[in-house]
Amino acid sequence: MALTLAERARRCREKKKATGLYEVLKQKDRKRKKVARSKLSPAALGTLRMKTKTNVDKFQAKLKQKPPPKKSTISVFRNKQVKGKAMRKLLNNLLTNKEKPTELVRDMADKLGILVEKKSAERPGNAMDPAV
Repeated sequence: MALTLAERARRCREKKKATGLYEVLKQKDRKRKKVARSKLSPAALGTLRMKTKTNVDKFQAKLKQKPPPKKSTISVFRNKQVKGKAMRKLLNNLLTNKEKPTELVRDMADKLGILVEKKSAERPGNAMDPAV
């Protein structure tokens, strides 16, 4: 299947980076832009800077609004058999008393930030004082 223009450009940049020509290309681009900016009038240069600043601000705002990436559902294990083997090793090596491994697993989950504890029902704060 044919490559899109973006894919072609990305592939071209990767090839240039691999051969070391990418830095030369960037340097030439900087020189070209510097010459173009030197030829601009002060008013045009001001509008260019203002447009650049608004674009940067817009991009920064977009980054702040972007929700954090979702946790990947892809397993770190190659397949189910490897995951099962790891689970079996873990369960076999844990203590025979069920309360101790449960506590260890809960502590590990807390440290990793996986476990979210459910809050028990709270009483309303406007209850009468028992001293009355």
